[in-house]
Amino acid sequence: MEQHASLAYACYFLLGSGILAPWNAFITAADYFEAVFPGRHMDRLFTVAYLPVCLLMLGLLIKFNSMPGRPRILFSFAGFVLIMLAIPLIDLLLVGREGTGPDSALAVVLLAVVLVGVLDGLAQGAIFADAAALPPQYTHAVVGGTASSGVIICLLRIATKAALPQTRAGLRESTAIYFSISGGITLSCFAVYYAVLPRLGVVRCYKRGPSAAGAVVELSPQPSIGEAAGLPAESVVVGPAEERPLVKRASGSNQNLHGSQHEHQHQQHISGSHHHSSNHHRDLQQQHQQHTGSERLLAADHHLSAAAPAVKGTGPLSWQHVVAEAWHSALAMVITYVITLSIFPGVLSEDIESADLGSWYPILLITAFNVSDLVGKNIPFCGLAPSPRTLLAASLLRVVFVPAFLLAGRHAGDVAGLMALLTVSLGFSNGLLTALLMTLAPASVECGEEGLVESIMVFSLVLGLTLGALAGWLWLL
Repeated sequence: MEQHASLAYACYFLLGSGILAPWNAFITAADYFEAVFPGRHMDRLFTVAYLPVCLLMLGLLIKFNSMPGRPRILFSFAGFVLIMLAIPLIDLLLVGREGTGPDSALAVVLLAVVLVGVLDGLAQGAIFADAAALPPQYTHAVVGGTASSGVIICLLRIATKAALPQTRAGLRESTAIYFSISGGITLSCFAVYYAVLPRLGVVRCYKRGPSAAGAVVELSPQPSIGEAAGLPAESVVVGPAEERPLVKRASGSNQNLHGSQHEHQHQQHISGSHHHSSNHHRDLQQQHQQHTGSERLLAADHHLSAAAPAVKGTGPLSWQHVVAEAWHSALAMVITYVITLSIFPGVLSEDIESADLGSWYPILLITAFNVSDLVGKNIPFCGLAPSPRTLLAASLLRVVFVPAFLLAGRHAGDVAGLMALLTVSLGFSNGLLTALLMTLAPASVECGEEGLVESIMVFSLVLGLTLGALAGWLWLL
């Protein structure tokens, strides 16, 4: 079982990495797209094409909450494979020999990014919901995988670009290899989720349902069937659920009947003419008593069924109810990413300079952010489990990064060490808060609502990304 647990952790880590691999593949290939579509500001176009549709898809799924998670995940990864393999075909068929793409090629590429946003919104919440059915460390694995995605894709792009000549033809060839390998990553995610995860014992154990998870329903004291029917307790024998209750005559009734029989025998010696009429009257009386008792038992069974408590999580889930329970965590996620995206990557890539490091300065800072974010999302919690209110307060405290970067940016060349420290702190706090919020959010809701709350947390994350990207423009004012 321990071996299966480690393998399941690795599988969820891979799924977290694969779900963001297509998006990271597009934005990391900025050198190729800027060369093929010069002057089109491809990074901004990709953001506009991706984030709104991803946010819309997440919102629709949360509101209606009707599509099962497994087909969503499999369909999305299959779509990712096709999109990744389509980019080399677009370059081959639509981009001219001179390496400049027409408007039709640009439209197809943007359509591919839109589809990535749709599929990402379709599957990302489902993956977190799938992991939420298991212990918290598996949700932590998904979060860590999403952080590793950017680093893995960056290394892949560097390797493919460095392996081929630095010419336009070499750029196009390296990009084709790069997107093909990215498609292979998403294909491996499809295979893992389809064939590997369902066979792991630890996954099967936790996904059998509430009974397998040891859910206990506390019942309030209820009257027995006999008491509800108005009969003595010893007069009812309750067997298995599929058997009908057996009505027994009470001991007092037996005594009365036994006495009546003696009296009847005594009267039989006195008057034989009343023998048959008395027997007939007694039989009718017994049948009436049995019929009345059966009616009482049916009424009692209906009474107990109506009084039985409902099991939590069995009714339809309401996203409003879940938001009311987990709004601290959701708001903390939005604030975390608004602050992060208002600074990264715009401020680090465009608003600071260093005479000593030159063009390497923003590259080094962005790398420092990605690595520190990866560390923050994968660091063990070691029993750390702050409350949602505490996490909300921590996310609000991160607003100090805005004036800190503003002041440090004015003297970036003179305080390179301070800028690096701020960047590492920004990335690490972003990663740690994301991991804590995503992992601990299911604990704030009732049993059966874990999947929906994870979808709401993913929606909050993408909403924070969108608002943060818009806030990044304020630095230009």
